[in-house]
Amino acid sequence: MATIVLQSAGARLGSMFGAVGAAIGAAVGAFAGYMVDRAILTRGQHYEGPRLGQGRPMTAEEGSPLPRVYGTMRVGGALIWATRFEERSTTTRAGKMGPKQTTYSYFANVALALCEGEIAGVRRIWADGRELDLSNYEFRVYRGDEEQLPDPLIEAKQGVGNAPAYRGVAYVVFERFPIDDFGQRIPQFQFEVLRPGGALCERIRSVALIPGSTEYGLSPHLITVAGEPGETIAVNRHNAYGRTDFDAAVDELLAICPNLKSVSLVVSWFGTDLRAGHCRIEPRVTRAEGNYSLPWRVSGLTRAQAQTVSQHDGRAAYGGTPADRTVVDAIRALKARGLKVTLYPFVMMDVPEDNGFPDPYGDVAQAAYPWRGRITCDPAPGRPGSADRTGTARTQVEAFLGSAGATQFVHGGDTVAFTGNANDWGFRRHILHYAHLAAMAGGVDGFIIGSEMPGLTRVRDTGNAFPFVEGLVALAEDVRSILGGGTRITYAADWSEYFGYHPQDGSGDVFFHLDELWASEAIDCIGIDNYMPLSDWRDEDVSGGNPDGAASAYDLVALKAAITGGEGFDWYYASPADRHARVRTPIGDGAYGKDWVFRYKDLPGWWSNLHYNRIGGVEQAQPTAWVPMSKPFHFTELGCGAVDKGPNQPNLFRDPKSAENGIPHFSNGGRSDLAQYRFLLAHHLHWQEGGEEANPTSPVYGGRMVDPDALSVWAWDLRPFPAFPVQKEVWGDGENWICGHWLNGRLNAIPVGALIDRIMADFGLPAAATSRADGMVSGYVIANPTTARAALEPIVELFGISVRSQGDRLVFATEGMEQTDTIPAGDLVIPDEGDVLARVRTPDHDLPGQVHLDFRDQLNEHQSATACVDLAGTEGAGTRFISFPGVLAADEAETLAANFLHRIWDRREGISFALPITRQDVRVGRIIRLDGEDRDYLVTEIEEGLVRRVQAVRIRRSPDMPATEGRIPAGGGGEPLTFGKPYALLMDLPLVNGEDQPHERLRIAVRAKPWKSQAVYCSPETTGFSFRGVVAERAIIGELVAPLPGTAVTGRLDPVSRVDVRLFDGELESVSLPLLLGGANAAAVLADNGVWEILQFHKAQEIAVNRWVLDGLLRGQHGTTDAMRAGAGAGSPFVLLNGAVTAAGLRPEETGLLLNWRIGPAGFDLSDTHFSSLGASGGTRALLPLAPVHLRCRINGGDVHFSWTRSDRSAESDSWLSEDIPLSETDERYLVEVVADDGETVVRSQMVSVPVWVYPSAEILGDFGVMPDAVTLRVRQISVRVGPGVAAERRFNLA
Repeated sequence: MATIVLQSAGARLGSMFGAVGAAIGAAVGAFAGYMVDRAILTRGQHYEGPRLGQGRPMTAEEGSPLPRVYGTMRVGGALIWATRFEERSTTTRAGKMGPKQTTYSYFANVALALCEGEIAGVRRIWADGRELDLSNYEFRVYRGDEEQLPDPLIEAKQGVGNAPAYRGVAYVVFERFPIDDFGQRIPQFQFEVLRPGGALCERIRSVALIPGSTEYGLSPHLITVAGEPGETIAVNRHNAYGRTDFDAAVDELLAICPNLKSVSLVVSWFGTDLRAGHCRIEPRVTRAEGNYSLPWRVSGLTRAQAQTVSQHDGRAAYGGTPADRTVVDAIRALKARGLKVTLYPFVMMDVPEDNGFPDPYGDVAQAAYPWRGRITCDPAPGRPGSADRTGTARTQVEAFLGSAGATQFVHGGDTVAFTGNANDWGFRRHILHYAHLAAMAGGVDGFIIGSEMPGLTRVRDTGNAFPFVEGLVALAEDVRSILGGGTRITYAADWSEYFGYHPQDGSGDVFFHLDELWASEAIDCIGIDNYMPLSDWRDEDVSGGNPDGAASAYDLVALKAAITGGEGFDWYYASPADRHARVRTPIGDGAYGKDWVFRYKDLPGWWSNLHYNRIGGVEQAQPTAWVPMSKPFHFTELGCGAVDKGPNQPNLFRDPKSAENGIPHFSNGGRSDLAQYRFLLAHHLHWQEGGEEANPTSPVYGGRMVDPDALSVWAWDLRPFPAFPVQKEVWGDGENWICGHWLNGRLNAIPVGALIDRIMADFGLPAAATSRADGMVSGYVIANPTTARAALEPIVELFGISVRSQGDRLVFATEGMEQTDTIPAGDLVIPDEGDVLARVRTPDHDLPGQVHLDFRDQLNEHQSATACVDLAGTEGAGTRFISFPGVLAADEAETLAANFLHRIWDRREGISFALPITRQDVRVGRIIRLDGEDRDYLVTEIEEGLVRRVQAVRIRRSPDMPATEGRIPAGGGGEPLTFGKPYALLMDLPLVNGEDQPHERLRIAVRAKPWKSQAVYCSPETTGFSFRGVVAERAIIGELVAPLPGTAVTGRLDPVSRVDVRLFDGELESVSLPLLLGGANAAAVLADNGVWEILQFHKAQEIAVNRWVLDGLLRGQHGTTDAMRAGAGAGSPFVLLNGAVTAAGLRPEETGLLLNWRIGPAGFDLSDTHFSSLGASGGTRALLPLAPVHLRCRINGGDVHFSWTRSDRSAESDSWLSEDIPLSETDERYLVEVVADDGETVVRSQMVSVPVWVYPSAEILGDFGVMPDAVTLRVRQISVRVGPGVAAERRFNLA
């Protein structure tokens, strides 16, 4: 059997390492034999991976295994060290003589082992399933290298020399971790561990940082904006593991790319028109208002002065231009991390749909959100009446450039101001502004004066001069004068632009139009945005018919070869029809034999030769200014989308709003991280390790032709993964990430080949050949002790990897990549018994009709997910279940499951035959085809003897199933992660029941977002604040949308009034009438007289988002009739009086005193950043007598007799059992006032001790002169402690 054969081969391999090695080698052989036999041995088998509902729980058992992590995985920790809990007590006293209260808090010091081996870092941490905001905790991550030292806390506790360093183990130490929120125990911790694999990360030395359109995203300092009351929104922090998005993204980049040396910082202004003469290049914002902690200023503009970006689908089409201060801070922060910084001013075209602008290319209107490379003269070159080759072209280009001078900029404060013409928004102002800003930051290592503008660089004037190129030369010289000789300056030419201009007008002209720029003393290198195609793969090539010899779409060898070959070097497609038909036209120079002139991929030819322009096909006598080999190439951008067949057309970007949106030639549009990985790896291997033949050394400057440190990979986003792309409510381009050029979320993954290599190495096995094992996984874990075979089985099974022995090593390759060997019929041997050729076929009903693939979802916190696929039109029965112990992208998982199911059905056909012993070329793992057949078979087993008995199964070399259209899962960022000042209301409310004390009726309602328990402090002064309590729940607070009019209706449902309120958050509900009369649905509204009216509402209806209308009102409850009569204006605060509204902590002796209050998130310092300050007194409303009721009047003998009924605030006053209304005051007294017709002037005032007062006629005549037709009476009950109470007022008719 083949298993035995391969065991023998493995033993021979192992013998090189002695007895132990032989045993290992035998194990390798057994594994390989098993894999090629798996069509037989694994039929119906089920592999059980780790449970996928959540990561492995934390353990604390001696001898528990540590997992091995590959890529990015969420794992539990193993408790390896801890101290006794630390206790902290806080004692407070209620009043000067009140009782003391002591509260206790507990903290844990713990160390948790994560996994074996060295890791890059830890991204997120969860405790009991809740992601921790790591800025609130003291912790240290040890990456598990062989030189790490003991943790200082462990060493301090255990003693010097007694603390292990745990070398080779990644672990985390928490210092004083607060455990009160976790039941005063150590919670179950889980960690997102980063351990990238593959050859790319360690080779990346330069990266471009995006987005250039982010007003505050470049800032390493937290920037906030005020939202709703109590809401402080962090505009540049959408993660829980970095102080800012910038910090989180940059720190992760440095962790996974340890050899990174330089970055390009992209900063964007916006172009407004494709017509050069009409295009303004200007900074823009997403909104014209906002109370930001750092005011936005760019080029002297404020937010209110700047234009806003256009809208697309109801939101800003782009982020805004970075505030100048953030650019300066970003440059300094990157340099502080040891990185070289190139500043990359960038133009994004804000030309919306339905713009109505005349199109220089002849369309009805300009394309939506086009590429800046389309800016050109009007009409464009080649169009009827084109301005090209006329004086008008120069005029239009000069208008585009503008007239800003290098000395017209002033550094000041947080911005660089422009002192020239305020309406000059030319390209020069854009570039020179950032040159000055770079100088303001202390200088930069590199500066790019523009990028990808072939539509302008190819425009000529009447003398075949190129005015925009001349403008770039002058601009480079001005930038040099600002930044000095230590800055590397270049222009980032498009890959189709850098090498020359060949007008397609039949003239035969050839121009090295950028040579004047490349030869300029102000330019240090030739910048290329390198998106040259590296493949021409079609789905039909999978059967072995690729004309370039590629074995797969992402064959690394073929991709490397295409860097200096293939399309753009050897041949080109003359038309789309030719491309479709694969009719290739060779690239050649029939006139002068200088083929390199027309090959954009022939960098050595262009770089090492003199350049001669050709007019009418004739070379000029004198060369251009270019000096061969005088300057290196820098790839200012190098990238490829993570999309199916991305290397076919790596310059295409996914952006549905843009007219440039598209997918590569012959792509199915599905996600493919491997496409991006192999494209970038091919370039890095070629330019960094290809030697002199690939990358020669210049005799002029002594460096390589292509600077191996200047392959600036596009792109790393400063919006950290996975916040971007998951937080779609924050950023509108999240869906573009799926198949886009982003490195975030992909560089920390691991290719299948590298994963196999790592596992083999970790198990001490010899290196295998894995270059043709295709696939990517975001993460993989070996959770328990196992064998290499068991660890690799799920990988090779899911990804369709064949394994065979070749010489002294194993070969892992995606099935179908091998060349097909044809077996002539004459080679078949007639066996002693049986047929010459036997065929078997598994019945359809024995095959599964559906596959369920369980995995962990990359974009959903590594939670379990399932991809389900079925095979339509088959009679398969049952379901095959696969549990993959790793993390996958959901859209790619579905493709993997579909491919897996198709492979099962393809293998249902098998053959067996015998070959002579001389046919040793046929071996396990080879693909064969019988003479005269068009079917391919994979050899799975060979039994050696007098003849070689071969067994094989049929395979179909078909392209992968098209990926489903990727979607970012629904998910929000939750609440913002910045604790700012809360919105707090102190309400002096009346007594509601007999249990409350008056000082307890100073109530506090607090709203904060994000919510954290709010601490309340108080002091009679501005210092010496004492703790008064904690508000545990967020109150439901809002504001009136419409005024609430005053009314006299009390004691019954108000049929007219209604409350129109907008809640900041929360919701309301209707209640039944009995519940309403029992006190439900009480709310407080701040009336125009400064008093809180308590009302109740019967019905609540949400008429818009967070907007509610409340009907069936009981007004002026609990004696707040004075507030009821005053009414409340629009914008007045509204508070639902539920359990979230608590006592503020006023002490009895402080009743009525004006005190200073501070409210803020518990655990934070009493700073103005986090605490709101209020001045308020309280406890008096609860002591205030209620307004008398039932004011009456009768006239007797000319005298007017007034009477009324006393009200009382006590709970007993509501009882129907009492014969009289209780009296809460020490004695019964009233202040009686007669008010003039103006409603303000008091005509007569009288103190009485009974609820009756006689107004004699003589006094009436003395007060009014005549007997009035009516009088207004106002009555207040008097309190010894707080004076007159709430007034009752009524006007009586005396006529």
